[in-house]
Amino acid sequence: MDSISKKLIFFLIVLAAAGGGIWFASRRVAKPSLSISVPQKLKASPVRFGGTLDYSAGQTKEAVDDQLALLSKLGIRTVRTRYLDCSFANWFMNDQLLQAAKRHNIEVVFILEPQIDFKKPVRQSDLPTAAVECGSVKIGKQKGAKPVDLEQYGYEYTKAIVSAYKEQVKHWQLINEVGGTAMTGNADGQLAEQFDKKIYQRLAAFLKGASKAVKEVDPTAKRVINNQWLHVGMLDLIAADKIEFEVIGWNWFVDDIDMTKVEYAPGQFLNLFDELTKRKSTTGAKEIWLSEFNKDHGSFEGKEKEQADYLALKLPQLADSKVFSAIFIHELYDKPAEKLEQDRHWGIIEVQTEPELKLTPKPAAQVVSEIIQE
Repeated sequence: MDSISKKLIFFLIVLAAAGGGIWFASRRVAKPSLSISVPQKLKASPVRFGGTLDYSAGQTKEAVDDQLALLSKLGIRTVRTRYLDCSFANWFMNDQLLQAAKRHNIEVVFILEPQIDFKKPVRQSDLPTAAVECGSVKIGKQKGAKPVDLEQYGYEYTKAIVSAYKEQVKHWQLINEVGGTAMTGNADGQLAEQFDKKIYQRLAAFLKGASKAVKEVDPTAKRVINNQWLHVGMLDLIAADKIEFEVIGWNWFVDDIDMTKVEYAPGQFLNLFDELTKRKSTTGAKEIWLSEFNKDHGSFEGKEKEQADYLALKLPQLADSKVFSAIFIHELYDKPAEKLEQDRHWGIIEVQTEPELKLTPKPAAQVVSEIIQE
């Protein structure tokens, strides 16, 4: 029996002994203490460990509290999630999450990403009815065909949100994977000219306004701009336009490629660590986060052990690289409602919906928890 399997058996035995119960997102039976091999006081790691949080395991106040309580037991201290403006019917989740996060000493990173298609000219009908105070407006999109000044809109949208939550949120991610939105063809994203100029101009306008608003409302807050694959050319465009931010975020899900030796063409290699470090200097950023990381599609096709082994190998290497000040697991919880089966198993915690909703840490959860303690 391998070490991962032994640890998992021990992990589940402790869970059973702790109360014989199972965690439910909507209700609980004989609530367990979840006292796994995590010390009462976790060591202060030089690397921030967190993860991406969706609400796939329930949206009631109790369900959200249960999800964060479990993450706290595992040692997760930061979650990143999309801010839900007034175009989302579940806009109320923002406050519920922040309340639960405060109870469990977990920091929230909000991703500001209005449901706007930057690939085409943006009109008033593309905008949410409001950014905050959604209980007082009709949920959905505005009416009207008037063109939108995206820099002004980015400023106003972001200012309203940051003003409402500046005491509770200190990291704001501005859009997600900006490079993928503006990519042209099958380019790898290394060069600035590989991005569509008109699409980039729309993105840049929004980013400029949003960046200005965060700094103006809360000078102590940090702004995150993230990307993926080899899209460092987008950072070159952002640097040239002098869009200010403090944290470069990077998403990576390529299992069989070393980030320090990426073969982007036959016999031609790129060291992504070096390239990101260079952009840290040219953009003026102070930190680099690995903002989304996991085995590609998590434990899909019953690969719970492979997911755990992959994270056990890679996470210590990434932490020791001194490149990243934070590493976020994508995702923390499975998403059983996803249309494609392959997208339902990204999490390190299984979410079952039948016959009842329950949360079960996978072997990968124990691996992450142990690495956080080291």
